[in-house]
Amino acid sequence: KGACFYENRAWMEFRDANGTDGGLGGGTVHLETTKAHSWTCMDLYVFATPYRVTWDYYFLGREHTLEIKEWESKAEYDYVKHNGVSIFLMPSGTIGTLRALWDVFPLFTNTGWGENANLAFLKKHMGATFEERPKPWVSELNPDDIQSGDFLVLSKIRGRWGGFETLEKWVTGAYAGHTAVCLRDSEGKLWVGESGHENEE
Repeated sequence: KGACFYENRAWMEFRDANGTDGGLGGGTVHLETTKAHSWTCMDLYVFATPYRVTWDYYFLGREHTLEIKEWESKAEYDYVKHNGVSIFLMPSGTIGTLRALWDVFPLFTNTGWGENANLAFLKKHMGATFEERPKPWVSELNPDDIQSGDFLVLSKIRGRWGGFETLEKWVTGAYAGHTAVCLRDSEGKLWVGESGHENEE
């Protein structure tokens, strides 16, 4: 339910490669908006995968489409096949739209500004607090000190992945973007099981 459209329905349609360029094909995101509460309202939607972010706004109740001409990599194709395209619904209205864009755009920049924007977004929208770790920020771990069951949690706050994780945290209520657990087998060999999919490229 949006601030403008009270009912939204979305689905993904995959398109095969044309067979001549060896590409991965693309797809179409369909978004049907209905039951607008007025003739002058508008909702802003952000469409995101870990590999791309785009947005569009709609003020007519009908079926809208967002074309993805080609997947950026096999990793993106596999991600969307498994998880879909994330759709974030932002506030409506001209002022609300501008505020939403101002909040979201800097999250995906790989700069100090983007990093600070991610921290500010999480503080504002989730009430998260952050404490700067004492230096040195880079420390070496001795594998012999790692026990079976040790749990590692990472949270990216910079660049495309950082912005995507920030929006994921906001939507899901999670405070971590990436997790791993350390396990030792019967011979004492250390194994690390990670969440997510590896981008082999």
